[in-house]
Amino acid sequence: MKSWEQLAERSGMYSAADFQQAAYSLMVQQVLYASEQRHRTTYHLIKEHLTHFREAFDLFGVDVFDEPADQYIAAVPRNQRQSLLSTDVTLMILTLAQVYRQQMTRGEIDGDRAVPGRTAM
Repeated sequence: MKSWEQLAERSGMYSAADFQQAAYSLMVQQVLYASEQRHRTTYHLIKEHLTHFREAFDLFGVDVFDEPADQYIAAVPRNQRQSLLSTDVTLMILTLAQVYRQQMTRGEIDGDRAVPGRTAM
């Protein structure tokens, strides 16, 4: 693949901007799920053109993994620096991330923060 424009011309369904936005979403979010409505279109676009996304991400030293059984695509850096966290800290972070995601999904947000018991306006 030479460019997103060439890929867009060949696909006929997506624009170059669609491919750029999908790549950016995967890079920033690191994991996209088919089951999440806000990820669904991007997930399918990347899945349909997985080889091209793998080539593009390879330039950044990032591997793109497709997990068809669980329907997610992940971007994982190859040469990341690892910070060792205790099990307790890791569990706390994972719990907070899950609570945040659930509240965001339900619309319980205040600005950019998840707030228990509130509904977005």
